[in-house]
Amino acid sequence: LLAGLAALGSALGSALAHTFVRRATGPRDSRGRPPDAPETVVLAFSVVVVGGALLVGLARGELRGLPPSLPPARALAILLPMALVGMTGQLLLSAAYAHADAPRTAIVGYARIPLGLLADALLWGAVAESSSLLGALLVFAAGWLLIRERRSPRAPLEGPSPPQR
Repeated sequence: LLAGLAALGSALGSALAHTFVRRATGPRDSRGRPPDAPETVVLAFSVVVVGGALLVGLARGELRGLPPSLPPARALAILLPMALVGMTGQLLLSAAYAHADAPRTAIVGYARIPLGLLADALLWGAVAESSSLLGALLVFAAGWLLIRERRSPRAPLEGPSPPQR
């Protein structure tokens, strides 16, 4: 039950984040103010998330230091590229939401799950569990169905036509 609630909360948080990014980078607001650049939104998001994670980690006592076997220079060499790649990915996704149709962008965004499995296997030799592979297959199938549905011509509705004015 807890895992399901966590997944639901994650999906809701992601949906709200995408909605706010679209709103923040969209057309002028009701007061006529110009939109924020995607870079501004990503930077603000990153600062808030890093600050929040740091506060939670400190409050729970989980930031006691590095393992003795991992020198600080090596930890930095691991964490810095990871942070840069993550920030770049978020920046590109935010730019895509700002400039493209949200449903089409979401389809591509969902590909990060199976691509993460593939990268994990290629880079680290990790073997994905069958449930992960099934999840990746479902993501691909959903994306394929959405693309197919968006490309197919719409059939006219049955029944009498509405009066023309």
